[in-house]
This record gives sequence, C-alpha cells and structure tokens, in this order.
Amino acid sequence: MQLRTARSSPCKLEPVNAACVVARGCVDVWGSQRVKGVEAAKQQISGVVSGRIVSVTDTPLLTSASTPWSGFLLEIHAPHVVKQDVFWGWNKTHVNLVTEGTLGFRVQRAGRQEAYAARAGSALVFPRGFDETRFSLAESDFQLICVELDPFRLEALLGNKIAAIAGLAPQMSIHDPHIAALLSSMVAEVKKDCPAGAIYAQSLSLALATGHSSPITDHPSLIDCVLGIFY
Repeated sequence: MQLRTARSSPCKLEPVNAACVVARGCVDVWGSQRVKGVEAAKQQISGVVSGRIVSVTDTPLLTSASTPWSGFLLEIHAPHVVKQDVFWGWNKTHVNLVTEGTLGFRVQRAGRQEAYAARAGSALVFPRGFDETRFSLAESDFQLICVELDPFRLEALLGNKIAAIAGLAPQMSIHDPHIAALLSSMVAEVKKDCPAGAIYAQSLSLALATGHSSPITDHPSLIDCVLGIFY
C-alpha cells in the first residue's frame, strides 16, 4: 500500500456558528475555508510535552490536512515518524486504531507506571486531560490511524444540543468494530482526496464523537471526552 506524505494544505478550519454557514462550495458547516499558504499547512495532531503543545510528528505517513477533508484532523503514524522518548499529555481527545503490528506503551498515574500492548485491530481512546503516556517505540513495530477530536469543531456543529452525560473512561486497548469501521472509512476517503464531500466527512466525525452504535464501550458517547468532561 502506497501512502502520500504531508503536503501544503488547502484548508484552514476555524470554529464558527454552524447556523451561519452553508455546507457547499468552499465553506462547510464547521466553517472550514479553503486557503493557500503556510497557515493551512500548520494543522498537525498534537500533545503536551513538558507543559508545551507540540506536534506528534512533522512527517505523518498520511494527513487529512493536505486534502479537502472537513472532519476531525486525521493522521497515520509509525515509529520512525513520531517523536520518541517523551511522556505525552493530552490537550485534546485522541482516538486511535492500530492497523499493523503492536504498539507498546506505559501510562503514568499516581506515581506508578502501567504497561500495555495494543495489537493490530485494537482501538485506544486518550481523553483530553488524561494521564501522561510514554510509548515504547523502540520496542514497537506498528502503524496506526490517529484522529484528534477538536472540541471547537464539535461545538460549532452541535451548538446547544450538547448535553451533560456520563463520562467515558479511557480505553487502553479494546476491540471495537464501530471505531474500526469509522476510522477505516475516514482513511479511505482521505486517500481519495475526499470525493464524497464535506457532509460525508462531518457525518463520519459526528458518528465517532457520538458513538451511538458502539457495542463495546461502557458509555455510548465520546462527546464528553472531546469537551474534557470525564471522570
């Protein structure tokens, strides 16, 4: 399988009032406007290292930022392209699907480290504000899809419809066909330069955030994770 590397992005996404824009032409219901130049290329999945927000990688195997994709930011990662030997904190919720190999990682909480291994087919959810995580990249040979759930994009689309609901616990390594199908569909669309358009991209992203058909997770929605409301 041949994957494209990042290139200059034609899109710039900014939070707006969903009622004020139309999902057609160069503007969609999340207010994304197609622009040229350096600003558009700065869309990168990020985390917190030593109190600073930094990109997970500057050279993802695939990035939705280089396409007309209007859903949540998506990248494909592998050991040789991501930053190593650091503990990551989470400024936004990240949903991942390991597609090849095994990812080893440790979660640091309450002064202790817990070790995990996520094999191909496993889904992982790291909510905004979750404990620090160190990935054992030197011991791992993996490829994964990472989707960053931006609270501003979700609020812009749903507005006042967001309700206070029970928190979704972090998921370290689960088998969830719902997440797997959605992330795989997102990647397929991005690889083709998004022929189905903005509505399809946003529908996939909303389905991931609301998660109504997920049979595995104890709580049926990721909305609270995106907004940082979890227990």
